Amino acid sequence: MKTGVGRGGYIKDIYVKGMKLQIMKWVFWMTDNYGSHADNHWDPKALLEIKEINYRDVVAENVSMAGQLDWISGDPFTGICMSNVTIGLAEKSKNNPWACTNIEGISSSVQPPPCKLLAD
Repeated sequence: MKTGVGRGGYIKDIYVKGMKLQIMKWVFWMTDNYGSHADNHWDPKALLEIKEINYRDVVAENVSMAGQLDWISGDPFTGICMSNVTIGLAEKSKNNPWACTNIEGISSSVQPPPCKLLAD
């Protein structure tokens, strides 16, 4: 999921089950800093609401980074839930497979263990 400040709207109540992935940079990538706008007439106060995103039964192999989840300070992603997720990191993967800022959620049976903001 990628978006930018000024787009407004929402993404909510998403349920993803049974993904099998191979050779990826990220398994989970959610960012507000995509920075793309169709024109110069966008509202810098229009924030996107992202909540209730659920991932279950995910298996990934040969991955560079498990997840990069970052959002705007004071307007976090909320209700992220990950359960039964197994991510096999590539040999040249980053030392810290998760990077998270301004998110709120929970996890259960996620390997490698996710960031503290998705505590088990």
